Amino acid sequence: MRLAMLAGSAATARIRDAMGAGVSEYRFESISSRRVSQAPRYAIRLASTADHRSAAMYLMRERYQWRGYRADIVRDDPAGVTLVASESGRISATVTVGFDSSKGMAVESLYADEVARLRGEGARLCEFTRLAVDRAEHSMELLGALFHVAYLCARRLHDATHLLAEVNPRHVRFYLRALGFRIAGPQRTCRRVGAPAVMIALPLDHAAGEIAHFGGRRGPAHAKRSLYPFFFATDEEERIGARLFGADPARRRAARPAAICA
Repeated sequence: MRLAMLAGSAATARIRDAMGAGVSEYRFESISSRRVSQAPRYAIRLASTADHRSAAMYLMRERYQWRGYRADIVRDDPAGVTLVASESGRISATVTVGFDSSKGMAVESLYADEVARLRGEGARLCEFTRLAVDRAEHSMELLGALFHVAYLCARRLHDATHLLAEVNPRHVRFYLRALGFRIAGPQRTCRRVGAPAVMIALPLDHAAGEIAHFGGRRGPAHAKRSLYPFFFATDEEERIGARLFGADPARRRAARPAAICA
């Protein structure tokens, strides 16, 4: 997943505004932390400081170079926010949640017609880009926590119906099996990173159903080879959502500024 701008102070301010009054000092590192058996304790936070953004960029470039991708990526500027997962202050993973806006989305550089078709069908779109994960023993727990918070930003803040991503063809099977994505665009060459890409799409209604059924229930993980058992349980999701967007569910949409949900 690739080609989105790391969120800066303007995006951070919009997210804080969406949470409601009185939380301008809200600390994202406290929205989600977990300990699974002997797994490290991860914190999920918004990359709202220069240090976090720099660390996220460094990790993304290091992982891209390890894969043989070009890391001198042209910086697009879609509306979006970057999340980072850290353990003991060290950034272990990052993903950017890009929201559809008047500037378009990064995925449109290769899949403009496919994106236009989805919009024409009434889909409200978002995208995951710039995913990078440090090689870690507990990567499934880490991905589950990070993706779940990113899903909440897409679903509850942007009211998105579909999540898009560009992935290398060799990773497509994982996303189809583990999260329920479907192939939404043919393989093409992404010149900016010098690698092939396939556009995949995830209906977020499907994700919501899988989270409700499997979230927090580790038993089915190996049999189903799904990532959803590593997501949070429904009651924990509600607590995280309340801390992100306020306790009143009706306020979650009413408080969203137009700049985020354009």
